[in-house]
Amino acid sequence: SNQNRPDQAFTTVRAKKTGKANAASGKIYVTIPPDHFGPIPPENDPIRNQGVLVGEFWADRLDCRQWGAHFPHVAGIAGQADYGSQSVTLSGGYADDEDHGEWFLYTGSGGRDLSGN
Repeated sequence: SNQNRPDQAFTTVRAKKTGKANAASGKIYVTIPPDHFGPIPPENDPIRNQGVLVGEFWADRLDCRQWGAHFPHVAGIAGQADYGSQSVTLSGGYADDEDHGEWFLYTGSGGRDLSGN
């Protein structure tokens, strides 16, 4: 249950060996359904009572997950083919990605072996 999770996201010993694919997250602070599209309003944010604001950023994907901005631990794109993407993250993992602040060019999805094999 969410109540039993630690306040801060953490990386397990196993995840440190094999990459963030096996990382665990702390409490989920902003609660939205997994198929949510659109703004995340204050009523979904019982901690800060502000929702997710345009321009907010986090240190890593585990923090993004806690605050409801991007749920997948590893996948850079969250969403469904029939409806579109809910969120896209950049991690510097693809050499051809371009981050221009207000917009970015995302060049890759999948195919990367995060386990070091």
